Amino acid sequence: MRTVISLFLKDQYNNKTIMEDLITASAIKWEIVRPGMLTDEELTSSYRVLPKLKKGMKVRKISRADVAQFLITEAENPKMLHHYVALTN
Repeated sequence: MRTVISLFLKDQYNNKTIMEDLITASAIKWEIVRPGMLTDEELTSSYRVLPKLKKGMKVRKISRADVAQFLITEAENPKMLHHYVALTN
């Protein structure tokens, strides 16, 4: 993945980092959600929410339906404010 980023997505990756720095330094309520590879599988409601990203962490596939469920639930009743959240099955 590092090779792909360094060859093709360097500017976009740098912009993402700047954006995240601006968001996290602001006074707004924020969460940054990073799902694993998205699939078209059905809703399982049995995904894992990892509240802290760590170098070398394995984030596996997750259905778009599960990501949508998490985002809606968090919008209605936030529990992960000010966290970088990884979603995985």
